[in-house]
Amino acid sequence: MNPRAQWWLSHGSTASGCVTCHLYPYGPFPAGDGRTVMFGLQNEREWQAFCHVVLENPSLGDDPRFACNALRNAHRSELRHLIVECFASLSSSEVRERLDRAQLASADANELRDVWRHPQLAARRR
Repeated sequence: MNPRAQWWLSHGSTASGCVTCHLYPYGPFPAGDGRTVMFGLQNEREWQAFCHVVLENPSLGDDPRFACNALRNAHRSELRHLIVECFASLSSSEVRERLDRAQLASADANELRDVWRHPQLAARRR
């Protein structure tokens, strides 16, 4: 069955934007400075690194509600609350620094005005 059809059957709507119905946490998360950071965890090594380095909460890595991706997905609202609560006291730069230290893929979600100010455009004189 098509993944979007599976999502619709179990949740009543289709996934949209940068969110996937297969992995969690994955997608945009707000930081305390009002900016958004994008990241996604794809395996158990990344989950443990995320808990230890990014959230600075190693015990969460062993929490039975989040023991595997399927359970993290099933408890996504609880997990999102914990992540957003942690990130609320951090700037997007601080979140990105922690994600980099944990060797997790991430990016800033730029607004249009940020795109035009991007250093790469300046370097290319655009």
